[in-house]
Amino acid sequence: MRHTYASHLIIDVNLDVVQVSRILGHASPATTLRVYAHMFDYARHSTQLHAEIAASQFAALLEPSNPLHRGNVIPFPAAPTRRRGDPKANCGKPR
Repeated sequence: MRHTYASHLIIDVNLDVVQVSRILGHASPATTLRVYAHMFDYARHSTQLHAEIAASQFAALLEPSNPLHRGNVIPFPAAPTRRRGDPKANCGKPR
């Protein structure tokens, strides 16, 4: 539970090592950094990744101002319909 809480403080709340150290009651920030250094690295990478995704063309498709956007659905071209006698219509299984 303690590690999960510390991870939440670092990644989700984006607190620095001194703040996390005080909340967890460590004697010094060096202790916190020694135990949770990988979490601070992950949080820094996560922030950069979120910024890159937000600036991507895909993110623009999800914007409510996009005329193609209808609620939470992005339209895609309809799949071609299959004719009754088409051998692919039954996925190759004999009737």
